[in-house]
Amino acid sequence: MNFFDATGFLKQVLDGDPTRYRDAFLPLANSAWFLQDLDTARWAADQAVEAYPDAPGAWLERGRIAMAQFLAAQGEEPEGARTATRWSETAESFQRAVELYGTPATEAAQARLAEAATQLGHAMMWKQKGPEATEAFGTAIAFDPQG
Repeated sequence: MNFFDATGFLKQVLDGDPTRYRDAFLPLANSAWFLQDLDTARWAADQAVEAYPDAPGAWLERGRIAMAQFLAAQGEEPEGARTATRWSETAESFQRAVELYGTPATEAAQARLAEAATQLGHAMMWKQKGPEATEAFGTAIAFDPQG
């Protein structure tokens, strides 16, 4: 199965019963992101964080998608309101993921926290927020120094 198939099947399932199959939102967001169908990806990521507000992985995926939307908006209108909104959504999503990961005990969870913190650091660098980026990158290094 490829991302085209996965996206189609997941949309089909969610069109049928989005409440029952709410666990399909995150895989749909991921599949659509790989296809660069950012509107579908963002919609699904928003639904995932609404369905699972305490799931750091959902916030991390939403942040990735928001970052892609920010970069697209940045290319079209660098100083526009939509660009600023997309960056805010990106930073908020990555920050929320970092908060929700907390202080993980397992190596796998530490790697995911480091990933979220690294992405937050990159987002901060886009706005030349050096101290905030340094803090985020410090968190990433603290939890996954080999990453």
